[in-house]
Amino acid sequence: MTLTVARPAKESFVREPGAPLRVWAHRGGSSAAPENTAAADEVARRAGVEWIENDVQPTKDGVPVVLHDDTVDRTTDGSGAIRSLTAAQVAELDAGSWFAPSYAGQRVPTLASQLDGLRARGGNLLLEIKGAHPRESVARIVDEIHGRGMSRRVFVQSFDPQHLHWVREFAPELPLGLLRATLDPDPLAIAKDLGLSAYNPSEAAFRTRPGIVADLHAAGIAVNIWTVDNPTSWNLLEQAGVDGIITNRPAELTGWNAAFVQRARPAVTILSPAAGERIEQGGRLRVAVGNNSPEPIAITLDGAPVGNGAAIETMPLAVGEHTVTATVAGSTVEITFEVVAPR
Repeated sequence: MTLTVARPAKESFVREPGAPLRVWAHRGGSSAAPENTAAADEVARRAGVEWIENDVQPTKDGVPVVLHDDTVDRTTDGSGAIRSLTAAQVAELDAGSWFAPSYAGQRVPTLASQLDGLRARGGNLLLEIKGAHPRESVARIVDEIHGRGMSRRVFVQSFDPQHLHWVREFAPELPLGLLRATLDPDPLAIAKDLGLSAYNPSEAAFRTRPGIVADLHAAGIAVNIWTVDNPTSWNLLEQAGVDGIITNRPAELTGWNAAFVQRARPAVTILSPAAGERIEQGGRLRVAVGNNSPEPIAITLDGAPVGNGAAIETMPLAVGEHTVTATVAGSTVEITFEVVAPR
């Protein structure tokens, strides 16, 4: 007898209604630490970010390392194309001093050490396959992920559809994202062809056709925007329905999200009477409602309008349960209280 084990469905990255934006920390916490280093990962992690974005490229001897540029000139004390240097040579470079003296001694991580750090200290990886890679290079990247048991914690993205075809061939369980500086004529078609979990355009590209969100969401495909660092844009993109933001300021976006969640909570709270309160007939009750919205509030007692803060004589109220309802900005809450016979 042959036992067939069904592969679990991939996680959906489409944002639930009312949920905050997903934060993707671009090159780690790169506004506060040298990009694509263990220090930047730690900054993002301590900010409460679940997903850290890094770039991967091969060295001369084929070792996948975490680096954005084609050369090591900008972000290390060395020089030359990353693909002209061996892994041993890259390991000797200082990748922190350029950012600040306090980061001297940070190294260019190998993908293996990056994955080990995430596995030990927490966090998930949005891994961009950067630049041109042959098939065997992509296979090596996937082998590193599999070898460290990190398949459930890695999301792979690339500008090159061929890279994603290969990843899908080698590791069909990995979620995939297609990066775009300009929109495809039919984003949904290419997303379906590649088996994408997300379509990830630049902010400028997205603004040319924000309506792509509806079509992609209908097919279960998320939309993440890069690289956005200001709250005005975060607000506009949230309203446009995108699912996540790739940002150099993950700590700030995490804080903005916390405020968003607070704003998204019901804008009205019934303060008095308390839910389930027992009030003796013949006394008074005061109806008080908290409202954190600028919109007008509507309050009723058993369906009849009452003013906020109104003192209500309870003698005319029948013994038994009564209901206070408050509505503001489309948000409605209600409580019941009980009038009891006097002693």
